[in-house]
Amino acid sequence: MNQKRLTDLRAQRLMILPQQQNQTAAIPFNCVLFGMDGTLLDSAAGVIASAAKALAAVGAPVPSLEEMRLYVGPPMIESFRGPAGLDEETAQKGCWPGTALMWDHQA
Repeated sequence: MNQKRLTDLRAQRLMILPQQQNQTAAIPFNCVLFGMDGTLLDSAAGVIASAAKALAAVGAPVPSLEEMRLYVGPPMIESFRGPAGLDEETAQKGCWPGTALMWDHQA
């Protein structure tokens, strides 16, 4: 991160905290959250792999890699209803967080 950007971020942080004279402002962080939507890192491979596992787990055909790229970005339920063509009940099952995990543990 360049020095100007770092200085700007520090200035913004200091503006949101009430300060007393001669005190250094500090924000106590106990966690940091990152959105995995492609802004900070390329999450496409993980999204595609998870969607493929979920589709297979509900008995739906798994599209080609090129077609699966359409699943990156929109909410997964929309991808299951739209490009995958699943009915509402199956799309909901595919979005259940445990679906892909169950697939990982099948013999």
